[in-house]
Amino acid sequence: MWLRERTATTPGRLRFFAALLAVALLFVGIVAVTAARDRRQATHAVATETEPVLVEADTLYSSLSDADATATTTFLTGGLEPPARRRRYLRDLHTASAELTVLAREVGDSTDAGASVSTIASSLPLYSGEIETARANNRQGLPIGAAYLRSASGRMRGTILPAAGRLYDIEARRLASDYESGVSSWSFAVLVFAGLAALALLVLAQLYVMRLSNRIFNLPLLGASLLLVGLVAWAAMSFALEQNALSRAQRDGSDSVEVLSATRILLLRAESDESLALVARGGGDAYAADFAAVTRALGAPDGAHGLLADAGALATRTHTDTAFGDFAGTLRRFEAVHGRIGALEASGEFPAAVSVAVGRHAEEAPLAARLNTELAGQITAAQARFEKASSDATSALRDLLPGILLLVVGSVVLVLVGFGLRLKEYR
Repeated sequence: MWLRERTATTPGRLRFFAALLAVALLFVGIVAVTAARDRRQATHAVATETEPVLVEADTLYSSLSDADATATTTFLTGGLEPPARRRRYLRDLHTASAELTVLAREVGDSTDAGASVSTIASSLPLYSGEIETARANNRQGLPIGAAYLRSASGRMRGTILPAAGRLYDIEARRLASDYESGVSSWSFAVLVFAGLAALALLVLAQLYVMRLSNRIFNLPLLGASLLLVGLVAWAAMSFALEQNALSRAQRDGSDSVEVLSATRILLLRAESDESLALVARGGGDAYAADFAAVTRALGAPDGAHGLLADAGALATRTHTDTAFGDFAGTLRRFEAVHGRIGALEASGEFPAAVSVAVGRHAEEAPLAARLNTELAGQITAAQARFEKASSDATSALRDLLPGILLLVVGSVVLVLVGFGLRLKEYR
């Protein structure tokens, strides 16, 4: 009733159209601002929060795994351990402690993540203490050192690494959620629909004004239409660029980081299994079985299943086949050496097996260490690809929010001016 009375006259209908269009344009602005803000927040989180924290969680896990693998391999040398391996072990512990401190700040209010951090923080000193005890006994040639080593490695593999793995899983889920928010298509669809609806209202309003005034164009309303088209086109193009860049960051960067990191972790576990089996001197069936399980999980670089098959596919996708081919060649040599170690161990030639496992000379790094270095280089390259693509995604949305506000305000002002010119004719 009230609306009918207000629109009973031509000036009333003009005012109604002006108000309706202003509301429609403001609605388009709200939709665009909300979509741009959500995407910018998700993109920023991926680039500066969740993915970097995921890398920190992986560094923590890898450092802990490498520390254990280094400690067990070094134990095989007996007596005074090679200084290079001692430095590597201490460097791993220092890196793990530093990453744990950072993660303790980054995990925020997550109860599960906080519990995992606490577990690692309380268990790591106990682990390092047992390693030092094993080291001291080993230097004196006392057999009890092997028992301390097994206890320490059991603590690492049974308590510390599972807690680090939970931290990694939590951050991986957060990253997947941020990626999903950053490339969501619903906001884009709502913006286009709202923009087309507002444009249709603008066209109808101009046709109505044209019939009233016998003038083909109302320049302010035409200007508002052009601003609206520009707003929707700019937002759509920015969203498309951001989505493509963020997808590229995942496809070429973080996917490779995750798969290569998981591969490195399994290889470090295999190295530790091999060393602990040798330390056990015939009683390492459990470690041999775990080595076999790790090998099955890894698969083969040219196979259809396993982490190595996934890593090979990612290498093809990211044009890093050469680096992965070099790694695959080193892995084949590592597997051949493991076969030699297993044969020597089965025949009871433990000193010869140990000599092969630690390298011809005590200072010579085993193939497992070379594999770790090669994977670390590929992970660094993948991280660089991620950072480049995520930076492109952030740049795509940099000026969008102020631009939306400016264009919406401008279009609303032009609508009011356009109808105001016609209303003056009725005074």
